[in-house]
Amino acid sequence: MLFFMRVVFLLFISSLFIKGKGERRHVIMKINIKNIKVKSICATLFISLFLSCNNSGPEPKELREGQAAMADGTVVDLSKLGKKIEDAVVFADGVKEISTLVKSVIEELPKVIAKKINGSGELTSDTGNKNGPLLAGIFTLILGIETKLTGLEKTSGISNEVKGKVSDAKSKVEAFLVKLKTNHSTLDQDAEIPKAINIKSDGSKGGNELKALNTAVDALLNTANGALAAVMKEFKEPAKAIPAQNN
Repeated sequence: MLFFMRVVFLLFISSLFIKGKGERRHVIMKINIKNIKVKSICATLFISLFLSCNNSGPEPKELREGQAAMADGTVVDLSKLGKKIEDAVVFADGVKEISTLVKSVIEELPKVIAKKINGSGELTSDTGNKNGPLLAGIFTLILGIETKLTGLEKTSGISNEVKGKVSDAKSKVEAFLVKLKTNHSTLDQDAEIPKAINIKSDGSKGGNELKALNTAVDALLNTANGALAAVMKEFKEPAKAIPAQNN
């Protein structure tokens, strides 16, 4: 049956490129790409894919709905694998967003300690221990990170390793928030707030906890990317089906 389909398909394609009358016919080898319809290309690719997926080779016992058999006998569950890839991408993107937020606290916010904006839009010195709003903004941002981690922690289908990394990062968030609350009365001062958000300072008022949070989120991101890579590998190298037994 498959052989017959291939013959019909090849005859059909050949007929598109054969022109002439009488006994002698000439094969037209030059094709004007502008005359090729998109639908024709799609149809040709689909038929080619169909013939490839059902090529000769080990025949699987049975294909369920949503599955496709490759030429070497491997079986791809398209709907299930597609969902796994989508979930892995969404999860990795969520972790990447958290990583970006944490690094913004570490790399950017220390630059605005004891600073204000002048009429030209430039940062200028603003000494006088007026860092309360900055501290409040950092606290709110970290609370948002905690909420995002809680959402990731509830993701169904993630491995115990990934879930453990999420829980570890969440515990680091909580430790940092506790440190900020404990030292809130002095952290508005120019000399004290670096100890909370500058990981290169002595870190005694939150900096050490922020550094630990950054390390935990980096580990989580690496694990999430590894999980995504594993799913993509599964897509490229699907499990082989058991060949049908000939009775």
